[in-house]
Order: sequence, then C-alpha cells, then structure tokens
Amino acid sequence: MKHSRPMVSVIVPVYNLESYLESALDSIVNQTIVFENSIELILINDGSTDSSDEICQNAKKRYPDNVAYFKQEHRGVSVARNVGLDRASGKYVNFFDGDDAWSRDAFSASVDFLDRHHDEVDLVASKIKFFDAQTGEHRNNYKFHKTRVLKLSSEPDSPLFHVTTCIFRRQALEGLKFDARLKITEDGKFLSEFLLRKKAYGVLSETVYYYRKRRDSSSATGGKLSDKEYYTTVPRVAYLCMLDEWRDKSGHIERFMQCQILSDIAWRIRQSGQSVLDPGEELAYKDLIKEIVRKIDNRVILSKRNLHPRYKIFLLGMKQCSECRDGLLVSNRLQQSGIFLDFVHRRGHDEYRVECYMEGGMGEGGRLVLETSMGVFILRETGHTQPKESFLGEELGGGRSFEAIIHAGEKDEISAKFVAGDGSEDAIPVHVNRHRTPAQPHGCAHCVVRCQQKISEENGGRLTAEAAAAGAATVAPARSTLGDNVHAWPRTCSNGTDRTGCPVRRHQPAHGLC
Repeated sequence: MKHSRPMVSVIVPVYNLESYLESALDSIVNQTIVFENSIELILINDGSTDSSDEICQNAKKRYPDNVAYFKQEHRGVSVARNVGLDRASGKYVNFFDGDDAWSRDAFSASVDFLDRHHDEVDLVASKIKFFDAQTGEHRNNYKFHKTRVLKLSSEPDSPLFHVTTCIFRRQALEGLKFDARLKITEDGKFLSEFLLRKKAYGVLSETVYYYRKRRDSSSATGGKLSDKEYYTTVPRVAYLCMLDEWRDKSGHIERFMQCQILSDIAWRIRQSGQSVLDPGEELAYKDLIKEIVRKIDNRVILSKRNLHPRYKIFLLGMKQCSECRDGLLVSNRLQQSGIFLDFVHRRGHDEYRVECYMEGGMGEGGRLVLETSMGVFILRETGHTQPKESFLGEELGGGRSFEAIIHAGEKDEISAKFVAGDGSEDAIPVHVNRHRTPAQPHGCAHCVVRCQQKISEENGGRLTAEAAAAGAATVAPARSTLGDNVHAWPRTCSNGTDRTGCPVRRHQPAHGLC
C-alpha cells in the first residue's frame, strides 16, 4: 500500500489490552477487503503498563506498510482517537476498540453503502452483539431490521451511541474532535455534533460489531459507576451540551436528541446506590438529572421504546407534572401512579380474574376500580407487596397488590380510576407488566406485550380485555394474536427475516429487554 491511498483507516486506542488485542486486530486483518491493499491500521498506545507495546510492535513489523504505531502518556481515549484522526489518510475511518471484533464483511459492505449514498449520509452503522461475559443482542438493534438510509426526522427513536460500530466518511470529519474532558460518553457527544450536519445515517442489517463485555470492570464502561466524572462531568459537558446543540430555530430540542439522552437517563434511574459521592454531591447529581429530564417532552417519554411504564411514570413525576397528558396521569392526588396487570385469567365467557398491583399513592378514604362496558368492578387489596426499586433512594418501583373478577367482551376496553370518599374520580393509566411475561420460543409473547403497550399509550392508558389477557402472564402460554385492534402489526413473530412490521423486530432474551 506504499503508493496508494488506503480505503479505510482504523484508529485503535490501546491501554492495557494484552489479553484481547491480538484477536481484535485479527478481525481487522481478516476483512474480506484485502488488508494489505485497503486498510491503514493506526495504533495509539495510551500509556499501557502491560505487554500491549510488544503486541503493537509485532503488528508493525508484520505489516510495515499498513500499521502506524504511536506512543503517548496516558491521556484517555478521546485524546488517543484525536491523535489517530490527525494521522488518518483513508477515504473512510473507523474508531475501533482493541478488545472487540468486526464481522468479516463489515468493511466491504460499509464502503459499498457509503459509495452508493454519497449525498445522503456520511456514516453507516452496524448492529451490536455482545460476547465474553455477556452474550446476545444490544437492546437498540431494532433499527437494523433493514439496510437503508435512516432519517432522524422520520425515525427519531433510533439512538446511536458507539462510534466503534460506525464507518465514517473521513472528509466529513474535518473540524471535529473528541472532547478531551470526557472519558465516558465521548462517543455520544462526538456523534451528536457529526449527525447535526445531515441528520441521517446508514444502517446495515447483516454486518455485526462484536462488543466484548469483560468479566472484570477494567473497561471504561465497566467501571463508570465508580468514576466521579460519570455523575458530574458527563451530565453537564455531554448531555446538556448535546440538548442545546439540537435546538431548532424556535428553540425546541429536536426529538432525536431527546430520545438519545433519554436512553441514557433511563439506565441512570435504575441505579439504586453509589459509593463515590458525598450526600451533598449526590443531591446535586439528582437535581442535575431532573434538570435534564425537564428538557424532554412528555410525548417522548411516553413513546420511548424499551422503557417500562413504571420508569415513564417516575420520569414524568420528576418533571412535577400536574395534569393528564398523552394518556398518562400524574396528578397531585395520584402522584406517579399506575395499575400494572400481572395475571389475567379467563374464567368463562366474558369473565376474567385480574391480578394487578398499583405503583404510587392513591390517598385514603377511597376505592380503586376497573371499568368496562359491562360494569364497574372494585379492586380488593390482597396484602401482598411488589419488590421496590429506587433511584439513589427515591422510590420508583414497588406497590400494593389487588385482584378483581370483571366482566368484559374481548374488544371491550378496561380502564381504571380512583373514586374518592367525596365521590370525585381520577383516571389511572393501566399497563401490562411485561417483565413478568414468560418467555416464548419465538418471541410471540414479547410481540403481544409490546403491541399491547403501544395500544395502551395511544388510547389514553386503556386496554382491551383480549389484549390484557394475551399480554399479561397467563396460566396457558400467551397467544400470538391480538385481534383487529393491532391490524397494523403482524399477528405472529416468526423470528425470521421478514420483521419489518413488528415493533420488536427480533426476539430478545428472557430478561425482557425487548
């Protein structure tokens, strides 16, 4: 490659990767495009103290015309990537992590796509599959059901966080740098600035980026919860800046970036404890997260994929909403409340036994009821409680258990309300607790529940009896059809290649992250 321009420059920061680096580099060398003729490999040793230097030296000796090797004091991944970017000469660029791997066809497919869509996009992304300590697909892989140009205006809930999974047009990277202040979420901030230009990116349905989940916490992401910057620098330097960058002319934050930030916040509110902040710092961190959440529209929270209703309710409560918006009520009397159906048993024609629980408070001196066209049915408390979850001490899960015998037709709607002692009423949203749904061989239960959840959100928190029975856990296996109410989606999930109409796209593991 002495006298020709490389097709792809691969930039690899190296920091104590002796256990993984050789196999990672093999996945680059073994690409279907000829390595010696097409790929420039730029290794930046970021102050490694193990034998990574020797591995890099050996790669340089083996491929002297393809490998460039640089050493620096430990300054972090952002600085290392910037050093590599300054030296890249390929038509396209990939920022690769030295403990991961690419599928063999990734570069050829990416180059072909970018060549064909030169005027539309400047990067193309591949799906993520985990290996080593964790296996399976990334929860955001739903967007890779079809190779295409993905326009952020029409598919805003399409988060993209990892530069490693992307092939960039190098010319489009001019003037861009990774923020050296960030050791975590540096990818997201970089992609935020890059995507502002064309507001679209390519997705490939067949290629794979293999993301290693290490068995220890030695990676940057693995140890982030014990890094103070995760709680202080990242929300201010990354999240708030990203949201401000994506304001339109009217000052409104574009929906894609709201979805992008919300995806990260949704993980943060699952954290029950931490060990690096003092009480004052923890309070400041929670206030900062609330400031960020208040910048996200209610409709974005309500429609977010892969987010359980209990978290949606909690996030809306963070915004201190006091009115019913988009079908989810957070009122003064019913702050952060919702009915979650655990089991719906069919007892006979038009008769069901419902087991459910309520999150949030409902006040005293009233009663909780379910209502259908056939009547109003009192929910009676069973005395059981649901396990509690919290965001650093702020309760967001758990609740009191109830049951009732109700009468409803299959297409009948089920709604809930709290009737106070003075006769006044408050509507309460109703959801299926999809995390308690048993796994099915072909993902049908997951499709059922996801379709049902969408129906619930689009119909003011109301469910049909048939959808509830199919979506909640049942004694018999969940059915794979939902009747006429879900005609826009397929009635079965074959887990095959044609999943374009399925909101789940692909069956996920039994942990419920569908």
